Amino acid sequence: MAITVPLRHELKFYINPVEYQVLSRQLDRVLERDPNGDENNEYHIRSLYFDTIYNDALLDKLDGVKNRDKYRIRIYNFSDKFIRMECKTKVGSLISKRSVAIPKLLAEQIIAGDPTGLEQSRSGLLRDVYREMKINYLHPVVIVDYVREAYDANWMSTVGANIDAIEEKFAARIGVGYGVALSSGTAALHLAVKLAGVRPGERVFCSDVTFSATANPIVYEGGVPVFIDSERESWNMDPAALEKAFELYPGVRVVMVANLYGTPGHLDEIRAICDRHGAILIEDAAESLGASLGGRMAGSFGHYNVISFNGNKIITGSCGGMLLTDDRFAAEKVRKWSTQSREAAPWYQHEELGYNYRMSNVVAGIIRGQEKHLEEHIAQKRAIWERYREGFRDLPVTMNPRLPDSEPNCWLSCLLVNEEAMCRQVRSDREALYIREPGKTCPTEILETLAACNAEGRPIWKPMHMQPFFSANPFVTREGNARATTNAYRSGGVADVGSDLFRRGLCLPSDNKMTPDVQDRVIGIVRSCF
Repeated sequence: MAITVPLRHELKFYINPVEYQVLSRQLDRVLERDPNGDENNEYHIRSLYFDTIYNDALLDKLDGVKNRDKYRIRIYNFSDKFIRMECKTKVGSLISKRSVAIPKLLAEQIIAGDPTGLEQSRSGLLRDVYREMKINYLHPVVIVDYVREAYDANWMSTVGANIDAIEEKFAARIGVGYGVALSSGTAALHLAVKLAGVRPGERVFCSDVTFSATANPIVYEGGVPVFIDSERESWNMDPAALEKAFELYPGVRVVMVANLYGTPGHLDEIRAICDRHGAILIEDAAESLGASLGGRMAGSFGHYNVISFNGNKIITGSCGGMLLTDDRFAAEKVRKWSTQSREAAPWYQHEELGYNYRMSNVVAGIIRGQEKHLEEHIAQKRAIWERYREGFRDLPVTMNPRLPDSEPNCWLSCLLVNEEAMCRQVRSDREALYIREPGKTCPTEILETLAACNAEGRPIWKPMHMQPFFSANPFVTREGNARATTNAYRSGGVADVGSDLFRRGLCLPSDNKMTPDVQDRVIGIVRSCF
């Protein structure tokens, strides 16, 4: 028999403290106090909130999403018989609540992450909880505590305990001396470029196959990115091409290297090349938090290093980033620059240019709660990568590679269609066309087929040297300056690795919340294209 749970609708009005006292005295004359109150007529409630591994509920609240659900276990007046499982639903301005009383043992079971028995419950709410725990990995969260701490302490600005805590935690986790929490990874890269002293018109060597946020901060300071081709072992910056670049441009003082899709490249070799040429290395580890090379954590190889907590990263605060370094003076300088370069004076005193780049204490609270799940998220991502590899083992494709001594975080799982299995494909700056061929496919066809099944994939990052904005910037392969070169008279294959990766590669759906069944469907869709 189905159980109908009545909904409670709320209409709320905000009143000031004086109005509250007047209203309270008037109501005391005609109404009885809530029986759940204590001897002092105080009403005590304790709640444990639930959220997904990505903190979707909390982020929806912070983003002002109008329609959302909130699950919680609530204790009224510290009495076992009042333990309840609740779901509060907001649709626009209307709030409704479903609630069911549960035994203490069941509450403890749910808190422990065990949904056993909930599927067969007569309560529709508990069946919903079962589904959310199994599909969306609903679990008790402590993030709310950190964010509430920021609210309660009124530290809603760019100072507070949450910021201090994550700076210490991530510096220790990655193995550097200092961390400075900033509003984004891009902001951290910008201040790293500024620390390196890049001047207008100065060339900076930069990874070619990366997101534009790696290269843009160079331009912010007036620098000129010189893009360095990739190698095939990890798809990252090619040390041989970097050496060639120093031959062509011997005076370059700064190198920006990115770890693509969570996979470290030849960072030891690249750092050694930089040291030989007296160049500063900036490591963009935005995509590779938690990855390692030779037992050393990504984000520790450069003079200045950057990680990101953007909305789709391995852990997220919806935004935010951090600069990491062993240079105490550099860390203090970045902390000052990020808070408008205010000097130590009783008034606002500014002697150099500053920026509004400091992280919010509220965002830091979200990150602080997520930090303890980093290994869990990496394990989930690696399992997804391995499942794809097994599912495509007999297809003419390869997964994004890794160096033998590296442990990537597998942030995104990618594949590369073998040359002999590529159908004809043509791309402009904004469109792509292809011709279907039996037994062959291309990234455009695979991505279109995934999209038709409501599965999100994307092309490999388009190399920076192919971007219209950077069309005049130098581009160097291991054979030299590759601008204006073609494949017409080459016996060794394509002119550059990056353009080949873009032509034949794609990023597969890689969400942590993917179940094995969902991933098997994706594998089946990809296989159907051959």
